[in-house]
Amino acid sequence: KNNLFIEKFNIDRGKIIFLYQGVLSKGRGVDLLLESFVKRKDDKVVIVFMGFGQLEEDIKTASKEKNNIFFHSAVAPDIVQDYTSSADFGMHMIKNTCLNHYYCLPNKLFEYANAGLPVVVSNMKEMKELVEKYDMGVVAKDNKIESINNAIDKILDLDIERMKQNSRRCAEENSWNVQEKILKKVYQGMV
Repeated sequence: KNNLFIEKFNIDRGKIIFLYQGVLSKGRGVDLLLESFVKRKDDKVVIVFMGFGQLEEDIKTASKEKNNIFFHSAVAPDIVQDYTSSADFGMHMIKNTCLNHYYCLPNKLFEYANAGLPVVVSNMKEMKELVEKYDMGVVAKDNKIESINNAIDKILDLDIERMKQNSRRCAEENSWNVQEKILKKVYQGMV
């Protein structure tokens, strides 16, 4: 666990930090996350958008107007986990615009899990199945602002410590060290 976001943005230690890391584009649902946090009524949760892309300026503008939205530029891959572990929850609300998105299982989900972050994700097949299998977060009903905020509220009422442990278990069971052995068995069975 790190406090890089708290230190950089002077976020009150009592706030709960949600993180979206990656490409800042509409197809990834970043516009929905941004609007969700613009419309939130409480002051206990904040979001950090870390990355680059077409919505960068919109996020920067919102961060000047709202005290619960922050922008951090992308960081090098070798230090991304230091930043990821500075959040309390990870978010990914990719939109169902194609089969690739519907069946996606993004790297960021495993980066969140590796950092022990519970997650809030969109209702895409593979992401939903992984989150439910490991009981490591909440799947939003749909990609509407109200549903996203309901999912945020719901996760705050759950056993966060248990979900953190479940996220770490997901990361461990899906690590390359484990998956490599499975892949080798498959290859050996083909010979």
